[in-house]
Amino acid sequence: MKRYETLVFKDRTIKFTLERRPNRHRTLTVKVTRKGEVVVLAPPRMSPATIRDFVTDRVAWIDKQIAAADKRLVERLFITGETVPFLGRALPLRVESAQIKRVRLPVFEEGALNLLVPAQAAGEERTEFIKRCLKLWYRPRAEKRLREAAFELADKMGRAPAAVNVKDLRSSWGICRDNNISLNWRLIMTPKELIEYVVYHELCHLEHRGHGQGFRRALSEFVPDHKDRRRALGDIDLDWI
Repeated sequence: MKRYETLVFKDRTIKFTLERRPNRHRTLTVKVTRKGEVVVLAPPRMSPATIRDFVTDRVAWIDKQIAAADKRLVERLFITGETVPFLGRALPLRVESAQIKRVRLPVFEEGALNLLVPAQAAGEERTEFIKRCLKLWYRPRAEKRLREAAFELADKMGRAPAAVNVKDLRSSWGICRDNNISLNWRLIMTPKELIEYVVYHELCHLEHRGHGQGFRRALSEFVPDHKDRRRALGDIDLDWI
């Protein structure tokens, strides 16, 4: 269950989302999303006073994380000359108005990703139309390349997931559940080494459910610099699409 809370601290207001977790989760956690939103995860019966004291004690850390999130967020106008990421590279956009109504598949030619948008579209309507066009271009490439990477790396590790799915995951890069691996299609925008990190991370969960010593040892065997890659992944803003 989610609730929206506010906390007054030294003449300022901190807004956060409170999520009550199942009984098996006994720890209290605070996190800041890539959009700079504060989320507190708490056991079901923990008192509001304990939760508010916990958040108050971490205000300095929260402020630091929000500032970092603000730096990552880039306002996109989706105009000619702007770029979008693909496998860690910046692809220039060429956006042209046309007498169309339906989404058209963008075409990559002459060094740019070419998009057609309705001549009458403006503001939020135009932005959402372009996002749909870009998803139409990204998704099949993500399906192919991420699945290929997953099975290739699984073969190197000597582990075989029952299935590899590419999904629209909003809060995680990858999930391993019931011997199946799901990958966030937005990974196709990141460099190859970050895709490999996420895939190896999930493959290690085939054998290790949590993130204990056995998991860390297995991950380090295949990705010695996994901590650096994890930090690099955290600096990437993919919430724009």
